[in-house]
Amino acid sequence: MPPRQGSDLAVLGSAQGEFLSNSNPSTQELHLFHAKLHTNISVKDADGVCTYYVKNCALKPKKPDVTLYAGSDDTGAILGVCKWSNLHPFKVMVGLGDPGIGEKDIVWESMEPTRYLDQKENHWSIAMNNGCRRGFVWKRTHRVGCDGPDTSRYSFRNFKLLDGESGEILATFASSAVKSWSKVGTLTFRTDLGSEMARMVLLTLLALIEKARRD
Repeated sequence: MPPRQGSDLAVLGSAQGEFLSNSNPSTQELHLFHAKLHTNISVKDADGVCTYYVKNCALKPKKPDVTLYAGSDDTGAILGVCKWSNLHPFKVMVGLGDPGIGEKDIVWESMEPTRYLDQKENHWSIAMNNGCRRGFVWKRTHRVGCDGPDTSRYSFRNFKLLDGESGEILATFASSAVKSWSKVGTLTFRTDLGSEMARMVLLTLLALIEKARRD
């Protein structure tokens, strides 16, 4: 199923029809692999090109818990970060951009469990171009998108992203943690979201993956 063009979710100033930055417009999948330091992640497109690098940091309170870099290592531009809330351990603050350059310009969004202490479902929202907010939900699944050869449908790290209004499935993540030492899993987009929205989806997913790793 090709990405749907002209989606009203192509938001945050992205060019209409642009799918994922640094990748072919027809790309639907991103493959996540453990980096040399196993806690970090390399994100590759369908052609095997490393488009993003993810650095996870749990022991330095002043640094972001998750940092997304452009390119294959942490020398690239910082595209977004995630921070755990000090007051609410299950809430994650997510922002696009580099806080070291212009933190005042970053719009922080929160993601938290729909039900307190229940990690099966996490919701977040963003501001649309028309000024309204639109909600999204990452929900744990054992069925949708979990039929790949390197995927275990019984993993607790399989997720589907739902439109909070329509319930439409926008993306899925199939974990490979049970069957592969090197691969984390595959993120599949089911519609064209625009490049920045796609990065927001990736960041919120990375927060869920890192939270599950720490737990």
